[in-house]
Amino acid sequence: MSGAPEGEEVTPGGLILQIAGAAMRLLRGEIAMRKAEAREVALIVIRALVVILIGFALVLLGLVQLAGAAHALLVMAGLAPVWASLVLGVGLCLIAAGLIWWQLRRISHASYFARREIFARGGALQRGTAGERAGSERVASERVASERGPNGGGTDDG
Repeated sequence: MSGAPEGEEVTPGGLILQIAGAAMRLLRGEIAMRKAEAREVALIVIRALVVILIGFALVLLGLVQLAGAAHALLVMAGLAPVWASLVLGVGLCLIAAGLIWWQLRRISHASYFARREIFARGGALQRGTAGERAGSERVASERVASERGPNGGGTDDG
């Protein structure tokens, strides 16, 4: 059962070598399994991205059709085709500019709030002293203790 041939004496050093060999085989197997899982996840992500890109292309085609229908509606309403194209183009450009402006404002406000948070902590680029690091560890440990509850565990059964 020990893996040694019959009639041969088993030594502690031999047992340690067998354990080390088994641990190395186990480690190699785990690494191979993790690599295979990573490849599988990467393939799933790539396939999903391709499907999303196809979906975006179809959405763009649908938007082109809707713009064509809006153009036809404006022409039917009595606008000349040139003016219908101009009104539709300017209207879509204004909507796009409004959306871009809105998102740029959100980004600039987000960076303002992030800077405000950094300055509230005393600056991200300043090196802390050992006392400051111990203080931050203390705060983290207090937070974990408060999340665990009064009995120190995650359950209420005591």
